[in-house]
Amino acid sequence: MHVNLFAIVKINNRLIRSSRLLNSYKYVFALSIHELYIGLFKCLNPGFPIVAHQEIYTPGEMNISCLKNFYLHIRAAVNAGLDLKLFLMNRLGIPQERISERLGIPQKTIHNHLAKMPNVAKWLNSDLEKGFTVSQIAEKHGWPESLVWSLKIEEDDDLGKYRELQWGLRTWDDWKWTDCDKRFGDEWPGRIPAQIVAHILYYFSEQNELIFDPMAGGGVVADTCLAFNRRCWSFDMVDKKQAKAV
Repeated sequence: MHVNLFAIVKINNRLIRSSRLLNSYKYVFALSIHELYIGLFKCLNPGFPIVAHQEIYTPGEMNISCLKNFYLHIRAAVNAGLDLKLFLMNRLGIPQERISERLGIPQKTIHNHLAKMPNVAKWLNSDLEKGFTVSQIAEKHGWPESLVWSLKIEEDDDLGKYRELQWGLRTWDDWKWTDCDKRFGDEWPGRIPAQIVAHILYYFSEQNELIFDPMAGGGVVADTCLAFNRRCWSFDMVDKKQAKAV
């Protein structure tokens, strides 16, 4: 889905500033913008709260203040989505030059957003302290479970991470798992269990080391590296912007 966010901003500016809208079209227009908003942000930020159309426009009056808040809500949602992408890519150790190329945004913008990264995880850490499960937090905030896990078990050593994820470490070389752990990676042809990746990381790497994944696919390696505190550069011949290959 390709959407021109700047066009939406312009639409909202014109809506806010215009005093010539006919009363008979106000409600319909507000609803149309709202439906566009819902479709866009369910795609970009499924965990971000949605503003109800009653908060934008009350029949019989045009509430300019509500429309301004609506515009600010859109801008905040866009920034939240960008912060999430930058936070994830930064934790994977992706260079700023690569992030800039991948997301199509100036490095100065990336630098400004990365400066506030320490505050990005505060919402999640607060929920973890309150006893919410990882899956509940991921659904609430629209974050990948692997990223939430990386925060929850950040201070653990590798064995501690295995215990938290309820995986058993196998010391022999007969590694067989019947199912893929759905917390790590997307549905993808040839998807491998994250437990295999975790065992390779445990036996052949240390935390903070760089892992190179030339066939990223659905992102199982990158997701597992997040949880096990490894940096990861991923590539794939099929370049999908919404995939985990970065």
